[in-house]
Amino acid sequence: MAQPILEYDTPRSPPRKLTLEEADGYVRVLFAVAPKWVCLLPIVMAFTVGLIRAATGVYVVGTFWHIVYATGRVGQPNPTPEMIAENRHFAVEVLSITLLEATFWWAAAAFNLWKYRRWGRVPRILTASHESLVFTRLGWWRMRERIWLPKDITEIEYRPVKRNLNRWRTVGDLFIHRQKGWRVHFRLSSADPELPRLIATRLATALDCPLKGQSNGH
Repeated sequence: MAQPILEYDTPRSPPRKLTLEEADGYVRVLFAVAPKWVCLLPIVMAFTVGLIRAATGVYVVGTFWHIVYATGRVGQPNPTPEMIAENRHFAVEVLSITLLEATFWWAAAAFNLWKYRRWGRVPRILTASHESLVFTRLGWWRMRERIWLPKDITEIEYRPVKRNLNRWRTVGDLFIHRQKGWRVHFRLSSADPELPRLIATRLATALDCPLKGQSNGH
């Protein structure tokens, strides 16, 4: 069996477009990564939502106590001990809920920030050889791999997307048909009209399995 793709050299910079690499008997497909701002946006949004939830709780409780205090100053009956206890219970409940929500969003922001600082923008990688087909991607906590043996793959299918609204890109679906289990699907999108079909062809050749749907389209 081929060695895991994690031991291969990773690209020096994250690919901004679909890329096909061929070397040493291996075919490697690198899927495009999202722009940097797309990766940072969830971090900023989660932190902002947490800040808004915390500020909302403080504002609600502050406004509530201000109204109660102002009512007492204009000559209204002073709150009874029972009313004060009930008001305090209400304030604690509001603060607890909003701060809990804020903590959740801040934890999500911290996790995504740690993940970004630890890994950066990691492309999904599909590597094929006569020994195996390996799919590598970044999971929640670490890099993950799925490995299929050529004997378990019945055919490679390439199917152009018929209703492609982007006239400047060729989009196709790559299906890995297996003897057991569901077929594995990958979406291929490239400004090069020949690249998606070429990827399917090269993968089928590397795995020595039939290729279905060799016609190309936009």
